[in-house]
Amino acid sequence: MRWLALMLCCAGCTCGPGGGNDAGRSVEVVRARTLISAAGRRDVPIDLTDSDLSALIPEDGGARVIYPEVTGPGVATFTAVPEGEYLLTLGNYNLITKGPRVDLGVASLGRADVALTDGGVELVLDATGLLPWQPYSDVLQVTAENAGYVALNAQSFVGDQPDAGVTDARFPLKWWEACSTSRGRLVPRVEADAGDVVVVTQLVSAKVPDAGALELRTLKRVATLPAFTLADHASTPVSASFAPPAAQQHLSLDFRQSAFDALRAAVHPEARPLSSSVTVSALPFSTSDGFFTASPDLAVLRPQQYSADVALDFDTGNPFPTAWGRVVSVRYAAQVEFAYPDGGAGRVTSNLVAQDLLPSSAQPLVPRISPPRAVKVEGLDGHSRAEISRLPTLSWEPPAQGSPTSYGVTIYRFSRVGGGPVIAVSEQGFFETTARAVQLPFGEVNPGEEYVFGITAFEATGAQAAQAPFKSRFPYAEATALTAMMHVRP
Repeated sequence: MRWLALMLCCAGCTCGPGGGNDAGRSVEVVRARTLISAAGRRDVPIDLTDSDLSALIPEDGGARVIYPEVTGPGVATFTAVPEGEYLLTLGNYNLITKGPRVDLGVASLGRADVALTDGGVELVLDATGLLPWQPYSDVLQVTAENAGYVALNAQSFVGDQPDAGVTDARFPLKWWEACSTSRGRLVPRVEADAGDVVVVTQLVSAKVPDAGALELRTLKRVATLPAFTLADHASTPVSASFAPPAAQQHLSLDFRQSAFDALRAAVHPEARPLSSSVTVSALPFSTSDGFFTASPDLAVLRPQQYSADVALDFDTGNPFPTAWGRVVSVRYAAQVEFAYPDGGAGRVTSNLVAQDLLPSSAQPLVPRISPPRAVKVEGLDGHSRAEISRLPTLSWEPPAQGSPTSYGVTIYRFSRVGGGPVIAVSEQGFFETTARAVQLPFGEVNPGEEYVFGITAFEATGAQAAQAPFKSRFPYAEATALTAMMHVRP
């Protein structure tokens, strides 16, 4: 782990508890989960006692790792922190900041008093009234918003798919595995006495004029399950009577895909299109916290050609409350293949993302931000392979489009699996900053190994990344530039 590597330390690094002997200020870190449900909002402190929260502070030309004292529920305090910037670390997330108080809180869906499970739970849906099933094409989604449970691909966790064309089927859903809204390693269970209601929707492929060039899934069937309590470590059978949704929503999408495709060269000179999608989702309860939770889909558009613009009008079912927000998300994925020394290759995917509340009238869906420009690694062109030190500095210029509220640096480590041709790619860490340069601390890259760095520009309305990095509003956008593969000197 990162903090362990730092504890082993380098020349110029020392380690110690938060107190130390140096004069300095106190820095307070707060962390709570804001739970959003039918009852409103409730902040629940997250226990920091066993967290790996730490700070890296500059000292005499080197750096020192300090650890906080837990001073209250969801509150930890660092002492003897010098004025200026320091690096705050929680897990694989690293924030470069200088403030005296940092809020690492997150917003989540569901009740504060919900029952949680660590697995071994099965919901057996005895479904009737489905639209004729299309195996490995149709999508089932499960939403229990008051409990805080959403499963976006439930059909992938039911074992074998039903036969093609059936309208009645049994779905033994693995509840824990299917969950898209887990709380750490635990998953909410629904309880009848708490007023939890479970809605299951069926999204199916719809016919569109450009058959073969477009894939469109719309919501065609819905089942509101009878009230039940999901037993822990057991199987619970429930009947699911599907029917066409009573409410329909007309959608007009004007997807300027060519504008996203035009940014591929800014991602990397060798970036190739991988996938593209426009998703319209129903966001439960709140639109003031950004896309704070996985949310059920109303429609998903996936062009099969990645450079053509798409304009489409269609209807889809919408069984969810009218008070819920409708969010449109564009995700354009480009992939780069990096040749590994002595043979083989690894791939990294970069996403161009734009999210906003669905406007009342059709507006062009275009990029809000482009990738950072002129990326350099240790002062040299980031698109040219080079040998780098164990303390590399990455720098960049602002994107040509958009107004970044922060930047992120992702470390991708490449390694050969055994002696064979397979090259593994793993994300080793993420650093967020409001500046345009980051020097990676000792222990982030290893001597003799191969790395690619991703530099992401974020644009999030109202964001204060240096004080509360996990909180934002709509609209939201991100775009990432990738470097060449770099070799760390032995």
